[in-house]
Amino acid sequence: MGKAAYSMIEEEDRCLHHMNYVLSKLGVDIPHSSSREQTLKLISQTQSTLDGISDSTLLSYHTLSDYKKVMAMKFLAKLEHSIQQTNTSLQPLVTIKIIQLTIEHGMSPMSAIGFAYFGGMLAELGDLRGGHRYSQLTKALLEKYQCNEIAGEVFFLSTELLSYIEPLQVTNEYRIQGQAAAMTAGDIHWACMNKLMFTCTLLWQGANLSGVREAFTNAGYFAKEHDHRTSLYYMFTFQRSISTLIESLIENQNPYQLVIFYFHKMFISLVFNNYDEMKHNAEKFLEFRMPSWFLLSGHAVHAFIGGLVSFRIFRETRDPLWAQRGVQFKERIRTWKDQGSLWNFENKIFLLEAEEFFSNGNVEKAKVCYENAVLSARAHKFVHEEALANELAGIFYLDIGNRPMAFKNFTDAHGAYFKWGACAKVATLFAYMQDTFWGVVPSTSAIVEERSDVSQSSSLMTDTLKRRPSL
Repeated sequence: MGKAAYSMIEEEDRCLHHMNYVLSKLGVDIPHSSSREQTLKLISQTQSTLDGISDSTLLSYHTLSDYKKVMAMKFLAKLEHSIQQTNTSLQPLVTIKIIQLTIEHGMSPMSAIGFAYFGGMLAELGDLRGGHRYSQLTKALLEKYQCNEIAGEVFFLSTELLSYIEPLQVTNEYRIQGQAAAMTAGDIHWACMNKLMFTCTLLWQGANLSGVREAFTNAGYFAKEHDHRTSLYYMFTFQRSISTLIESLIENQNPYQLVIFYFHKMFISLVFNNYDEMKHNAEKFLEFRMPSWFLLSGHAVHAFIGGLVSFRIFRETRDPLWAQRGVQFKERIRTWKDQGSLWNFENKIFLLEAEEFFSNGNVEKAKVCYENAVLSARAHKFVHEEALANELAGIFYLDIGNRPMAFKNFTDAHGAYFKWGACAKVATLFAYMQDTFWGVVPSTSAIVEERSDVSQSSSLMTDTLKRRPSL
């Protein structure tokens, strides 16, 4: 471990020591450590207490008036985000302390922060609907107290959870409101974070890549203007400034940035079908992936891509550990589909099931799931996932020797990638289809013969073949 890593640990220890000192002066104590079992028990007890209090009662709760407790609540609310980044294991203790102080001494604007994080914790533990209750309560408290100081953070946190309940294309608009609210309050950090997540979600909701690139450019200018280095690091990852990013990440030993970095490399290598790089980056992604007590919107795409990669590696290695990882990722997606948004997660669970059936040799069930994955992605306007589902289906049909269906799916994948704006992928997929189906140069007769058993293939592919020199 390098000097930078040690300095981060030392800084973390100093911060925790200072935190406990200040809080003790305000009459509030937080444990220095807690096992997962102890924390789960504490969360369960807190949830049980809150289950006995209606939302209307909480909203009409008497206002906190004890000056020391008011100051403690403000300090704890400010501490929530930083401790999530530096010492994840203690973050739930801060959240629950805010709720305990609220119940014992009265409601304050800062209570909204505690309820927002508590809702995210319940959601991360698998209770999306329970978590959503507190996310909605948070917004109601924000409206009641009209506290601009925390508006940007509340919008950010509530939208993270809402992205599992409502279509991404709808929830992403709330982040614009969050940015505006934060800027009104002069809260640059949460303005930048809302803008960052709005831009990142554009990618995962399947927006055209040229528009996504422009949005990242604008977000980058905004972050640079306000010298917000946290969001800049993540933007560099998305924009694939690989050499600069690697140096910065390794030097800083920041596990959150490393997770995002290796996830994106894993995603790109999956899309471009580079198995060796995909396996290497998957191993690094899992190595740096830290347990979280709060459900973030990024966890959804991590589970989806992580599951697809795990099943692919299992097919190559037959290592049961990768099959187990794939199933774990798949079950997370299933939970979110069953409790949350069918719109966001139906196509994902179909595709993960298809890959699992393919990996286990269940051909007939795999066929049905691949078709359902394509149709669901198309219906719910995830064009990038429609492309990926078609391509993975093409690989499956090639493997079982059904070349006409493989050709159809690759053709449809080509059309969807083109619509998404992934020009580099369009070119490589076209070259792959040439090599696989026609040799180096396709002849008209070869194309007609290959397509003769495939009904209603994409006209876009035909046009592309005619325009081959432009590619």
